[in-house]
Parts: sequence; C-alpha cells; structure tokens
Amino acid sequence: MKIINYIIENFKIKFIKDTSYTLASHFLVGISGLLINTLIGNYYGASALGVINQALSFYMIISLFANFGIQTSSQKYTSQYINNRNIINLIFTSSIISTIITSIITIFLFILFLNFFPSTIKSVEVKEILQLFLYAVPLFALNKSINNFLTGLRNMKTYSFARGLRWLIVIIAVILIVINKMSLNMIATSFILSEFIIFIFLMFHTYKYLGKIKINWVCNHISFGAKSFISEFVANFNTRVPILFIGYILGDAAAGYYSYIEVFAFSIMMFSSALQKNFNPVFTQLWHQNKIREIETKILKVFKNLTLVTVPLFIMIFVLYYFYTVTFMTEDYLEYNYALIVLLLGGLIKFLFGPFASFLIMTDHLYLNLFRVIFYAVINIIIAVILLEPLGIIGASIGFFISTFINILILNYLYNKKIKLNLFTLLFKNL
Repeated sequence: MKIINYIIENFKIKFIKDTSYTLASHFLVGISGLLINTLIGNYYGASALGVINQALSFYMIISLFANFGIQTSSQKYTSQYINNRNIINLIFTSSIISTIITSIITIFLFILFLNFFPSTIKSVEVKEILQLFLYAVPLFALNKSINNFLTGLRNMKTYSFARGLRWLIVIIAVILIVINKMSLNMIATSFILSEFIIFIFLMFHTYKYLGKIKINWVCNHISFGAKSFISEFVANFNTRVPILFIGYILGDAAAGYYSYIEVFAFSIMMFSSALQKNFNPVFTQLWHQNKIREIETKILKVFKNLTLVTVPLFIMIFVLYYFYTVTFMTEDYLEYNYALIVLLLGGLIKFLFGPFASFLIMTDHLYLNLFRVIFYAVINIIIAVILLEPLGIIGASIGFFISTFINILILNYLYNKKIKLNLFTLLFKNL
C-alpha cells in the first residue's frame, strides 16, 4: 500500500507525469518499430527490410531539411515566453508559415537533385519507395513543429498521444498490407495517411493559438532554425548513416539485419530521449532565471535514477532480443548478437547523458554545438568506412560506440568552458 501511495504522490509532480506520458509514447514507437521490422522481415525478406529502412532513413533526413530547425526554435521561444499569450500566438503562427516555406523549398530542391543525379541512390527499389515518402514530408515537418510547440508549453499529454497515434496508425496499416499481400510500396502510403491524420488532430488542439502573421517572427524562426538546423541534421544523420553505408557497401540484406538489431539497441535510448524532451523546457526556464544551482540539482537527480536502471535494462534488452528472435525470426538474425552488444554499450552512453545533450542549443551556443556534431559525424563516417568492409555489420557497431564516447567527452568540455557546467564533476563526484 505504501508503494502504491508513493507512486500516486510522485505522479502528481508535473515533470514525472509528463515524463511518464512521453515514455509511454516512446515505448509505443519502439514496439511499433519492432513489429514493423518483424512483419517485413518475415513476409518480404531481409532485403526488403533493408530497402524500407534505407528509404526511411532518407525520408527522415529529407524531413530534417524540411523542418530546417524550426521545431527547435518553436520549442525554445515558447518555453522562453510561456507567460505571454500574445507572443505565444505569434510564435505558433510564424512557425507554421516558416515550416510551409522550408518544406516546399526542400521538396523542390530534392526532386531537382534526383533528376540531375539519379545514380545517388543506388537501389531502384529504395528510390521508388522514397518517391512515395516525399508526399508525407511536408505534413511530417508541420506536425513536428506543432508538437515541439506543445513541448514548449509543457503539454506533454497531447504531444505523447500524437507520437503514439502516428505509429499506431502505421502498424495497423502494415498489418493490413501484409495480410492482403500488397506491394511493399504500399507501406510508404501508410506514413502519408498517418501524417495527415496527425495533422488534423494537432490542429484541432492548437488552432486557438493561430493569430497575426508577423514577418519578423517568421525571420526569427528561420534564422534560429538555420543556426540549429545543421547541428540537428548532423546529429540525426549520425543515426541514419550506418544503414545507408551498410546498404551501399554490403547490400540491402545486410542493411535489413542491422536495422533489426538497431531496434533493440536503440530502444534503451527511448527513456533518455523522453527525459530530454521534458527536461529541455525546464532547463530553458531555469537558465533564463539564472537558477544554476537548481539546474544542477535536477540534473543530478535524473542521472542517479538512470544509473540505477542501466545494468538491468541492458540485460533485459539482450534477453528480449534473444527470445524474441528465436520465437519470431529465422536463425540467421541471431548471428548478429555481438554487434548488438556493442551497439547497446554505445546506447548506454547516450542513455546516461542524452537528457543533458542539448544545453548548448538551449543557451544559444549554436555554432559551438554545430562544431561538436560535425566533428562527431566526421568520426562516425570515417570509422564506418574503415571498418565496414573488413568487419561487416559489427564494424558499424564499433564505430557508433567510439564516436558516441568521443562526442560525450567533447560535450562535457564545451559545457565546462561555455556554460560553467562540468557534467563529469557534478555527476560522478556526487554518486
């Protein structure tokens, strides 16, 4: 009874409640990703799985261009001016207009690029599916900007529901596609349908914030977005580049196997990603109020809780991978358990430090953050290119682990120099 009362009392705390909603949505995203990979891998084969995940990687990268960092601008300014409704309305309306502009330009330029350089995408199957994905890009970009606006308002319940609904629609659509033995290309249409429904849902919840259009706020979003975009692009590109390199160097089947183990390895980062999404608005508000000590206290509390569950989570995910693969997949998927272990170790680093990885953006040190993520990307790409051919899939896992470790070292150094926050000293000294 005491435990139940303890849970109830803690759930009344907004940060814990919001994190619970976000975790639930991330969990649904992870489960959906696993089910989609399982269905495609079993019914269409490892090569088809590789094709879909390569197309998805391109889709996510193109969507980053379409957003152009505006989603971060929307969240940052909303958190900063949360108590001023007039400015909030301007921020929201301007973020919608800005995203429409950058989305249209992105789609036009990408189609132009493919026409001039058709051999950029080696696989014909990947190219066909990607062309369908392009229809979902503007909607996905708009939904991301709106959802980050909700994050700035700390309306995590609606944010989390939208994320969960997106993947619930996709997984239901994929199941129907598999049952009816439809073309693999139809999977791309499920994303278009999903983004359209999410857009209607989000606009229903946010239309009251639509107001006057002011060019200076549109310029503010695009300006801030331009500064943060490359950092966000490179950071996300780092998670997508292994599949693209594996597909290009080792083939579609290898990309399929890697994308399967990646679902398990990166599931450990769902928790830290959920915490980061909730911690960013809190950090932004406290930073602008100059409450540094309170920031440090909250960071330490989050980190201590993460360290308690690190080892149990590692064991649980590996055991889940083994029994799930034995039960639902063919034996060949089990050949990559060593690559999974290395990926999980890299994932553990991100799991522990992920909630605190965006402070440079939140404190307007955008160029420094850009330097950090570009350096991270270069290391990731160099190691992947060097290790993929001789070592295969495990080479990509080793590259991810090494580059992630170096990235955290650089992140801590920059925090210490620019915002007077030494994560290592703060965290490990007080453990």
